[in-house]
Amino acid sequence: MASTEDQPVPEALSKESSLASAGASSLQTSSKDPRVLVEELVQDMQKRSAYMRKVHEGSVYWLNLLCLSTQTIHSYYSDPKFQIHKRAEEWFILGISIAPLLSLPSSTFLSSLSLLWEEWEVHFGYETLAGKGRKLMKKIVKGFSEKAPDPLSIISSAYQVLATPNIPSTLDYCEILYVMCEMTALVYRKFLEESQIDSETFHKISKIDYKFRHHIFHKMVEEINNLALQNVKVIGSKEIIYNRMSMNPPT
Repeated sequence: MASTEDQPVPEALSKESSLASAGASSLQTSSKDPRVLVEELVQDMQKRSAYMRKVHEGSVYWLNLLCLSTQTIHSYYSDPKFQIHKRAEEWFILGISIAPLLSLPSSTFLSSLSLLWEEWEVHFGYETLAGKGRKLMKKIVKGFSEKAPDPLSIISSAYQVLATPNIPSTLDYCEILYVMCEMTALVYRKFLEESQIDSETFHKISKIDYKFRHHIFHKMVEEINNLALQNVKVIGSKEIIYNRMSMNPPT
């Protein structure tokens, strides 16, 4: 059941319902001390990750507009167009790869996390130069033999930080999302362990921040916002029908 208490909505969400366009890009033009910028970025993402988890749990109202039940969310994502099982596997792999990095000293944490994102993008074929190279290699290998090995089996051995375990069963998307939100908060908290945050360090953190927003939180916000708009239209249509029938809409 949704909480009846007022829930704080992250500012960027209430203004534009988008995480991808907010964050590091706008901070880079600031004249503030780099450490202050990182602190603001960390605080922002921790609020966002906590809020998005609560929205998917059905415990808060989306943009203080309406509460989406977990059943409604699961039904929405049952549409094959979302390829939600594929996304759950991608985030699962990312999460279990991030976990051991959290114990690294701050001196190597950022470089390892940056490398992880690069390897993750290569592994799942996102449209980066590395991803395009992987697809090209796949075509070349298949051109030699119909029984040629999956290029991933070749590339995986070269990964330094990305874990690539077999996933024997279907993953629950919402459960993976909850863990990913918690993992993100831990990552951002570790950013503050840097003993010296200068402009170069902030630049590295900004690039990592973009990866989290682009690959994870932008998808969450865009899809939940669309789902909310669909439900608002349905609710509005029901109210119009009942008003025309001189009846009170059901609560």
